[in-house]
Amino acid sequence: VSDRCCLLCSYSSESQNHIFFECAYSRGLWQLVLGLCSIKRSIGMWLQEFNWATSCLKSKSFFLCLLKLVWNAVVYFIWCERNSRLFENSSNSVKVLLEKVKDVVRFRLSSRCPIDSNPINNRLCLE
Repeated sequence: VSDRCCLLCSYSSESQNHIFFECAYSRGLWQLVLGLCSIKRSIGMWLQEFNWATSCLKSKSFFLCLLKLVWNAVVYFIWCERNSRLFENSSNSVKVLLEKVKDVVRFRLSSRCPIDSNPINNRLCLE
């Protein structure tokens, strides 16, 4: 927890929970990402999301592999954006971060993306 006002939304004081899941900026990114993954669930607090990730993302299916990559990429880019605003005095929109997440996930999946007839996996690869 920091006394500093959130660098992403300028609304609340910084905490792990606020930066990654409560902040309007972060929440907007999560909502876009979950929508692309066709997941309809509300975004919780840090501990709830961490517990969801550790309990639900244990399988080795393509979809869960994708979700693991996405979860890590979103957390990573939110932290990078926060640090960019703090140390470089530069900022990106949520849509720019979404494109960065998609690029990283696309790169990581490039060798694993199915070329089979599974329409769900193919749609997820395209998105």
